[in-house]
Amino acid sequence: MNDTKTIGRSSWLRAAGLDWRLVFAAAAACMVVLWVFAPRIGVWIAWWRAPEFIYGPEVGRAKTAVWQAANLGAEIADPIHKILRWRLLFPGIAAGLGLSAFWHLALYPLGALCAAAWALRVLRDRGVAPGVAWLGVLTFAANAWFFTATGWLAYADAWVVLGLLIVAYSRAFWPAVVAGVLFPWCDDRFVLALPFALACRWLAFGETGPRDWKQSLKEGVWVGLGAAVFVVARIFLELSGGTGSLSTYAPPSLSDAPGVFVWGWWEGWRAAWGLVVAALAAVWIRDGSRVAACVALAAAGTFAVAFFTAFDLSRAGLMLCPLVLAGLLVLARLSVGARLIAGLAAINLLLPATHIIANMQTPIWPLRVELANRLEPRPPYAAAPYAQQAVELWRAGQREEALRVLDIARRLDPFDTTVAQSTAILAMEQGAPDRALLVLDAHLLAFPDDRGARVLLAEVLSAVGLKPEAAAHARMAGEGLSAESEVARRSAAVTAQPPR
Repeated sequence: MNDTKTIGRSSWLRAAGLDWRLVFAAAAACMVVLWVFAPRIGVWIAWWRAPEFIYGPEVGRAKTAVWQAANLGAEIADPIHKILRWRLLFPGIAAGLGLSAFWHLALYPLGALCAAAWALRVLRDRGVAPGVAWLGVLTFAANAWFFTATGWLAYADAWVVLGLLIVAYSRAFWPAVVAGVLFPWCDDRFVLALPFALACRWLAFGETGPRDWKQSLKEGVWVGLGAAVFVVARIFLELSGGTGSLSTYAPPSLSDAPGVFVWGWWEGWRAAWGLVVAALAAVWIRDGSRVAACVALAAAGTFAVAFFTAFDLSRAGLMLCPLVLAGLLVLARLSVGARLIAGLAAINLLLPATHIIANMQTPIWPLRVELANRLEPRPPYAAAPYAQQAVELWRAGQREEALRVLDIARRLDPFDTTVAQSTAILAMEQGAPDRALLVLDAHLLAFPDDRGARVLLAEVLSAVGLKPEAAAHARMAGEGLSAESEVARRSAAVTAQPPR
């Protein structure tokens, strides 16, 4: 029975051109990249706890995507993410399978593993040595498409890359047709880059020469049929639904910040831009200058369509992923190819990376930094500043807003000492000392060494007339502290009060 199941799984992987060793190697490459360029884990957790308040490119689209799964086809109010109305693939899967929000959002970064595995499969299938192919996947993955797919929730960049690589490099015809049907509903940029991917399929990188143009044209028609259905449906639905989701986007102006545009171009592929040059040079040598010039113009036009029509500049590089993989195939055939690919991988891993948006740039930190930020979050994701603000708002007379902000602080970190103390202070301000005592007792049961919370407990006990208990807690709070410290001064003030 177990052998039958194993054979079934292996057959399924073979049908996709994969095996477990290849998937494991791709996963290892992805983990290396994630170790160096980690997602914003702290931001994710803060958004998950307080989604109506935390906003940013890392999480802003997730809220809309989760809502969309429950309201397929409905008009989206958020002007920034209005375009999601037509990106129905994963919300549709989530709705059809009844996935929770967590598993729905997990579908998007899963594409990074799938794209890396397919890239590795293409390299190995065309004779690239295992170690060189693995280094090639590192070079390919340590770029903006991977950072967005794994760091920004509900962005399907990796699936677009997978779809374009399938179209450009699948030897069988049916995977390209399936990609043409499915991936337009994942992201519109697949449709925009599809002609270039088909051109790369015709060029047959890694083979002896271009495919028969008549056969390639026939394949292109069938692959493009799914994209054509998407375009017609999109136009019809936009006109009938009165939703100009595309017309609401104003492209960024090059004159505003030309340096940012150069930076955004670089961050698209970073050192792997050298692979684009290598692929174009190989076309020149093999097929002549005219073909190479046409490919270069097509690549530039495809890239420009994405780069100059959206604010997310570094993400535009994914449009050229078939050409980048072609560059790896070209270098792998050289006698020094392994060294060149290893050098490109090292440069991409060692150089700092940044998400480039025309009006905002966000550094991408290593995993150790993100974990440290998770343990000690910084504003606006830290709970303590919200808790302090809640007390200030209450004392300024803005009581409803104070309670709302305190609720945000509690959800961000219910165990934070400032949150516990602010909750107790507001309970006292509301005339509920019993609730304040319960909050502080519960907090100190979990964190008995929290001197700030203990001296506040002493003050509350003193305020309700329990002087001996107050004095005992005050002595515990101030024990061993310098007399000049705030906690010591407050402790001394409590113990100095005469008992009733």
